[in-house]
Amino acid sequence: MRLEQSKLSSLMIPAHAKANLSLDVLGIRNDGYHDIRSVMVKLCLHDRVYLYPRASGITLACSTRNVPWDHRNLAHRAAVRLRRELGVEAGVHLFVEKHIPVAAGLAGGSADAAAVLWGLNRLWGAGLTVAQLQELGESIGSDVPFCIQGTCALVTGRGEQVEELAWAPAGWVVLARPGGLEVPAAQAYAELDRRAGGRAGDFTPGVMRALARGGLAELAAALGNGLEAPVMYRWPEVGQVKRALLEAGAVGACLSGSGPVVLGLVDGAEQGELVAGALARQPGMEAWVTRFLDRTGGG
Repeated sequence: MRLEQSKLSSLMIPAHAKANLSLDVLGIRNDGYHDIRSVMVKLCLHDRVYLYPRASGITLACSTRNVPWDHRNLAHRAAVRLRRELGVEAGVHLFVEKHIPVAAGLAGGSADAAAVLWGLNRLWGAGLTVAQLQELGESIGSDVPFCIQGTCALVTGRGEQVEELAWAPAGWVVLARPGGLEVPAAQAYAELDRRAGGRAGDFTPGVMRALARGGLAELAAALGNGLEAPVMYRWPEVGQVKRALLEAGAVGACLSGSGPVVLGLVDGAEQGELVAGALARQPGMEAWVTRFLDRTGGG
């Protein structure tokens, strides 16, 4: 298939982290995955994905060796999947500048894959719609459809059903985790299956009400994640991070995704720096300050 390709020599697409303000796990599906209901938001924290067109072949490099540089990387899979879908001969070299913590419940790999689909759709002149990109993204990772288009959305099914909400939170957050800890999503869900039969949480309605009203305190009280209890049982150091966030001054906190990052809501940038600084001074903890992405693409 021949497409009218862009004349750009390179392209950079920001790949924003996502966080879960709520995560309800509704049960195990016939395909082995879990049905979820979640309010997902994007954060200003982001990777940068650079795309360099080439005549053929797909190659990948990253700014860290903490992620694979081959077909195991979701960014690489996205390029291969789109190339196969379009039947094109063109290639691309990808460079991912990582800033989102790896295996942390922030969808860094899915965000990178979504950025690759967006970028190659433009570079290769494919003209695919958002819905078509999301359908392709679903085959790459459960969080990719939200990462393709979403700022604050209700996400259901396996993650493929994305409904943008009329309201979006504003303000600052602190992300914290036990230093170096990674929690594979499959292990987090397996722990939930053992402890609760694959079903936990009913937090999403309260989070949606709080977003509609716009109050920080109400949103903080509504935060919740059905994976939090099993993850903290299996990895108790995650619970220690949540307690440390609240003791340091976070208004509310909950596990993001399958963790181990815990999201803490704070009342402004100054409080965020104080909370993050308090955690960073504790042995074995890492913390970052960021804010919710607004619909203009800024903080």
